[in-house]
Amino acid sequence: MKETTIFLLLTLLTTFSYAQEIKKHYDENKMVSKVEFYSNGELKNTISLENPFNITSYDSIDEGKGAIVYHISEDDLSKLGNVFFQELSLDSKIIEVSEIGQITYQSRVFQMRDGYYMVIHTLNAVDQYNKYCATSATGKLYDSEGNFMIEIKPSNKGIYSPLVMNSGDFLIFNTNNVNLSAQANQSLRVSFDVYNIEHNKLIYSHNPKNSIRFFPPMTDFDYFIVVTMLEKDSFELLVLKPESRKIYLKNITQSELYSIVRYEEDGVVFKTEDGGERKDVFEDDFTQKLLQQKKN
Repeated sequence: MKETTIFLLLTLLTTFSYAQEIKKHYDENKMVSKVEFYSNGELKNTISLENPFNITSYDSIDEGKGAIVYHISEDDLSKLGNVFFQELSLDSKIIEVSEIGQITYQSRVFQMRDGYYMVIHTLNAVDQYNKYCATSATGKLYDSEGNFMIEIKPSNKGIYSPLVMNSGDFLIFNTNNVNLSAQANQSLRVSFDVYNIEHNKLIYSHNPKNSIRFFPPMTDFDYFIVVTMLEKDSFELLVLKPESRKIYLKNITQSELYSIVRYEEDGVVFKTEDGGERKDVFEDDFTQKLLQQKKN
């Protein structure tokens, strides 16, 4: 009886792990070119990762590991209008297309929890001084069987750490903007966009000031959790509830951050120094904001 139980358990685990599977195919540049979606060993869908930016006509190309580098000649600058903008405004500095020296193209498949996948294509532009100056990205969201859900094209932003809410109704991702100072030094600005999947609509952008580090977004219950580092021992804990259009904010220390025991439907539980627990309730212990609807 014991051996039969163990066998059945192993069979169930094997079947579950094999139920949903993807196979990636790579091109000569070691980038993903095709993805096949399987369910219980049966091929359900195949998607091709074609370059959506239409820049493959450039003559000078370096093929690197996992990327293609395009060296942009003066004659090719006019073609960039369809990829980036003629003028890119980032912070107080205006980046002219003529300042772009080369662009790097990459494609990747990002696997999320609950079997969601996002195919992400990214162009990073670099100026003559080898400094980052712009990003253009596009992402397509698929379910576990490769069925297309939505396409995201954030203006002058990258797409990083995508995550679908437990309900399957909302998508969040880090846009990882880079600011350019007058001295052309790079500094990371942490920002996140939230989309309503059914309506393919941007509903919220989170751009905390002076953030210097970000953690990948998380989800629990009916909300997203975003933690950003504002300075050495100051962190912002943000809880976003798209359905109720509420945002809860709280500044915490590093020790508080690492003492979080769990998230609950109505708050966050911290471990205290005496070994006990302290619960901070969203409605009582957090600063509240109303989510302002974004216009596409």
